[in-house]
Amino acid sequence: MLDPVVDFGIGFALHLQCYAKIHYGVDFILEGSIMERQFNKERPRKGFFNKSKFMAIINYLRETKDELKHVSWPTRRQSIMFSIIVVIVSVLVAFFLGLFDFIFSRLLNLIV
Repeated sequence: MLDPVVDFGIGFALHLQCYAKIHYGVDFILEGSIMERQFNKERPRKGFFNKSKFMAIINYLRETKDELKHVSWPTRRQSIMFSIIVVIVSVLVAFFLGLFDFIFSRLLNLIV
């Protein structure tokens, strides 16, 4: 949900309120926004497991599930090829670092 206080600053939310009051004659406070809590003097419930946090977790999981439907998953062949590439690069980097470690340790033994 778009919260004008967070997304556009408190001035934008006040502008929306004034606009609604002037043009429509109603007090306009976006439902669930910071402005609503300020004007209604509502305090969030104390405690970790309150309804809003529980619903936020449920909403997050639901959105995550929906987002995973849009993911372009690799094929089995692509996964195998990428895994082989990772193993080969890891072995080459290990060999490279091991070679330089061996060279520098020999040089230090000659100096010391």
